[in-house]
Amino acid sequence: MGWLPVAGSQNGLFSYILPGIAAGLPWAVLHTRLARASMLEVINQDYILFALSKGLSGKTVIVRHGLINAILPVLTNIGVNIGGFMSGFVLIETIFNLPGMGRLVYSSINTHDFPVLRGMLFISAIIAVLANLFVDLIHAKIDPRMTTEIVKEEIDEVL
Repeated sequence: MGWLPVAGSQNGLFSYILPGIAAGLPWAVLHTRLARASMLEVINQDYILFALSKGLSGKTVIVRHGLINAILPVLTNIGVNIGGFMSGFVLIETIFNLPGMGRLVYSSINTHDFPVLRGMLFISAIIAVLANLFVDLIHAKIDPRMTTEIVKEEIDEVL
């Protein structure tokens, strides 16, 4: 239909709409379903009923008590799946003819350029480890029961 460019990066941000949808939609669906299942599980807990019986509004109970506890499995899943999300960039950048790390990995595999491939995989591993660390820090900040006093002080310094 010609609404959006299919390949290349000549049209600025419009060139990244279709690749962004192709890369993000499967992960968004996965995390949305997990968030829904987690929220349904949390809503049926006794402390939610207790908060409602104290007279708190439904919105307050959902946001302050329910959502905070329901988001923890979603954050954990995001941290675990960050490597799979990054590996999808190889396919997305190749299909949509975009420049990037994924395209460089694909080119280095085809040309047997192993030093570049090792470097890109090393950088990807560092990004994945830092993303997992960041998710763990957020997880510890949201749920303080998961940490000790020493770790709490260090988290407060970082965040």
